[in-house]
Amino acid sequence: MSLLQVNQYTVLGASGEYSDLQYILKMLEQLRITDFAAADGAVLRPAEIHSYLGRVMYNRRSKVDPLWNQLITAGFYGSEHSHRHAAEDKVTWS
Repeated sequence: MSLLQVNQYTVLGASGEYSDLQYILKMLEQLRITDFAAADGAVLRPAEIHSYLGRVMYNRRSKVDPLWNQLITAGFYGSEHSHRHAAEDKVTWS
């Protein structure tokens, strides 16, 4: 299991095939660069990163070329504390 900081608000927990994890990290880096290039001051929230990763995983699974990873996103943004997993709905606590 690896814990990786995606941005200042989000942490990604990942396990599974390391080469697939490298692919996911490359896609997240491209997303971060695109977000930074917009220069609008907005930062991707944990919920948005979770949604993005869910779409990436679904897209690859639909092409019958799945990424062999299990991912958990966790983070906070303002007063929003969240822990998300693809098999569960949004879980919040205070």
